[in-house]
Amino acid sequence: MMRSTPRLSKGTRERKPLKTRNAGLRGNLKNSKHLCQKRIRVALIVSFLLPLLTSCASDPVIQKTVELQRVPESLLTPCPVTQLADNPTYADAINLARQRGLDLQECNKRFDDIRKWSAQ
Repeated sequence: MMRSTPRLSKGTRERKPLKTRNAGLRGNLKNSKHLCQKRIRVALIVSFLLPLLTSCASDPVIQKTVELQRVPESLLTPCPVTQLADNPTYADAINLARQRGLDLQECNKRFDDIRKWSAQ
């Protein structure tokens, strides 16, 4: 039985056919081109994001102090509630309804004053 390829000595390597060698070089060129594009893309991303990161670090710390203020006592007096007389009549009930309506208007006026005071 005879071999088609000659036997190589220990230190020598078998050479690949020319077609295979060129295909390997083209593959290496594609890989190196892809690697170069990837490095450029990473460098661009880093160069654009780096100023954003440094701007976050330079924000000053703002401290807010809250001062509590009390509502003036004149606005905190209880609203009057008109009571019904001891021996009520229908006329007393009608007067009571009118008077309680006025009491409610006065109370709402105080709440408006409190809102105006708190908005200052």
